[in-house]
Amino acid sequence: MLYISLWWSELVLHAVSLSGLELSIKLGEFSQCPCVMVEYKESPLASRPEGLDPARYYDLTPEQRRLQERRQALRAQVKREYLLKLNNPHRTGMVEDPAITRWMFARNQNIYPNFRPTPKNSLLGLFWTVGPPRPFLFLYTIIMKDRERKEKLIKEGKYERPFHLSN
Repeated sequence: MLYISLWWSELVLHAVSLSGLELSIKLGEFSQCPCVMVEYKESPLASRPEGLDPARYYDLTPEQRRLQERRQALRAQVKREYLLKLNNPHRTGMVEDPAITRWMFARNQNIYPNFRPTPKNSLLGLFWTVGPPRPFLFLYTIIMKDRERKEKLIKEGKYERPFHLSN
């Protein structure tokens, strides 16, 4: 994998092999910073966007930069291995993604150890188990009472039907 990193005053070309070996070549140095971010002026009414925070770019020690590059190389290597397994035309079975497996376990199987009953949870549970059937039961009783009343009037001959199906 090949990527270029641009730090404060130098341009460095990085290459990471499949075995994890890194190769860094310093291509050149700039006399001044090629970034426009130094000239960014904050608005008095809005905060600085997170992507333009200079602490994320310029206040990194060489050790932090090296660790960041190593993490990026590891991420790229794991991604490449997964994509090779996924796109293998001769593969048999499924390719397991451990991140998806962890997420599914945390989402579906691991609910109760992290659940804390609160008054809000209790009221919401009560509302959704008892509350929704009530309007349907109310409408059902109104419709059935009206039907029974009309049927009784029809049998007594006191109600003339507005629509005749047999005519």
